[in-house]
Amino acid sequence: RSTDRGVSWDRIGSLNGTEAGGNPAVVRSRVHELKDGSWLISGAWYPGGKPWVGTKGEYLEIFRSTDRGATWKLHGTLQAYPDHLHSISEPTILTLPDGRLLLFARENRHDGFRGIKAYSSDSGQTWEVQELPFCIHGRTHAGFLPDGRIMLTFRSGIGHQALWAWIGDPLEEPRPSAASGVHYNDAGSVGIKDGELHIDSDGHRGQFTQYYFRPPTTPECSLDIT
Repeated sequence: RSTDRGVSWDRIGSLNGTEAGGNPAVVRSRVHELKDGSWLISGAWYPGGKPWVGTKGEYLEIFRSTDRGATWKLHGTLQAYPDHLHSISEPTILTLPDGRLLLFARENRHDGFRGIKAYSSDSGQTWEVQELPFCIHGRTHAGFLPDGRIMLTFRSGIGHQALWAWIGDPLEEPRPSAASGVHYNDAGSVGIKDGELHIDSDGHRGQFTQYYFRPPTTPECSLDIT
């Protein structure tokens, strides 16, 4: 903690996930302060100890401090596997005007599987998971705009690695995944317009366009592209 704009600092505590009742979770979120003054931090944990080991997928552990960071306790978990088949990490937590919490998280699959959002009505102990209509491949960061909408920034792994931004209603209903168009050196490309899919890849102007669709959930699934 600093009381002089960062010139000097005092240590106020530390968070050891195991000592707090959880696991040594990594890539923790920013601190989120609740209306009662307590703090939340969420980190990710692989049951197998490292990525892709074990069968449960990565999940989030939420830790809470009631003394402004001096001590922490495990408060809740968010497991989006197997019910939703997601392996999640790198979250952001926001408080909605109605008091519920809204969380965004990335998906660890690298093949275009969508990211998630989740709602909590009990300050982060339990969560209702929904899929986003786009994939998230890197750390999320979200905040409210003056008009009440949310701006979410994240890294996308669709095409080239790049910073993406989404702006939308925090209470938006779940929507089906849409095709993601990635344009390489094709400023003149039409892309997706008026409900039609335009593909410019004849190479006359050096352009190239790739479109990615939501991958199958399991080997038994099939995709119907009409």
